[in-house]
Formats: sequence, C-alpha cells, structure tokens
Amino acid sequence: MSGFSLIPKNDVYFTDFDEAAALASESIAIFATAVSQSPLPKSLGPDVLALEEKTAVITDRVLDRLDNSFITPIEREDIYRLITEIDGIADDMEGITGRMDVFGITEPTPELSAIAVVLSEMGTHVRTCIQALRTMDPKAVREETRLVAALEEKVDDLYREALRSLFARRPEAWDLVRWKEIYDAVENVADDLLRIARTIGHILVRHS
Repeated sequence: MSGFSLIPKNDVYFTDFDEAAALASESIAIFATAVSQSPLPKSLGPDVLALEEKTAVITDRVLDRLDNSFITPIEREDIYRLITEIDGIADDMEGITGRMDVFGITEPTPELSAIAVVLSEMGTHVRTCIQALRTMDPKAVREETRLVAALEEKVDDLYREALRSLFARRPEAWDLVRWKEIYDAVENVADDLLRIARTIGHILVRHS
C-alpha cells in the first residue's frame, strides 16, 4: 500500500527531531548575533523566516508520517508534542523579528543583546538534549536539563533588569509598549526551551 509504513525505521523520527532542533537553535544564534550589532542587519528577518519555513517542512513531514505509521519508536503523542514544541521555537523567533520590523526597531538595547546570548546557549543545550533522546541516555538528558533550567533563571533575571532599565528611563508610551512586548517575547522563548527539555525527560521516563 503506497505511503503506508507498518514498521518505520526507528531512527527516522530522531533524525527529524535533530534537524528541526538544529534549525531552531540556528535561528536563535542568528538572532543573538544580529542584536549584538548596531544597527540591526537587514538580513535578520529574511534569515529567520527562511529557517522557520524549513522547520515547518520537517514538522509537516513528521506529522504526515505519524498519520501513516502503525508502529513508532516512542509514543505517538510524544512525537507530536516534541516536534510541535521544536517548531514553536522557530515560530517564536520569526514572530519576534517580525514584531521588531513592525515596530521599526533598528537599534538593539544592551539588555536585549544580553538576553539573546543566554537564549543562544539554551538553544545549544536543548539541541544536545534532543540528540540524547536517540540513545535514551537519561544521564545526558538530566545534565542538559539542569543546565537549561539554570540558564532560564538567568534569562528571568536579565528580563527583570531589562524592564527596570526600560521603566527607569521613562520612555514615551509607544516606546514602552514596543520594548515591553519584545522583552516579553524573548523571555517566553526561554520558557519554551525549558519546556522542551522537560518534555524529553518525560519521554525517557515513559520509556524507561
């Protein structure tokens, strides 16, 4: 029967997870590099959008395969949850760069740059955590999750400091609104990255 796989190769889903995670991590890294520059490079939006589109292709491929597979290497709901959470990071980054374009932000703040550096580090650790899922290595996943959680707390601290700095300079209303939204968005990415690491931990518990 064309398009139907009774027993899929066990490594296919893990390969897709790895590829999607690499793209999502690259998106954060590109953002971090861009917001360390002044003015922002004009290529930021298109570059991040291109990565989001590539991630969406992988996500669609995984979901299509899931519909046509009878047996999967891990629970179907875990596959769905993990790939959509990874895809969500790429969506988040595209949304942030889109907002910055709409808001006319061309000069990053030191606070945004500092947060982005930590986000990029989180993305790298989450990618490693996802790679460890292939071998079901609980020790590696626990260690990476611990590092991700510590970095998420650091982002929370930087986020609060960014808001203090923003309000301290008593900006015009429009400036307050646009920067508050950007800071909120990048802080949410940190939350989403931690959620992915914890999702992987839950998957390992279910399959241990």
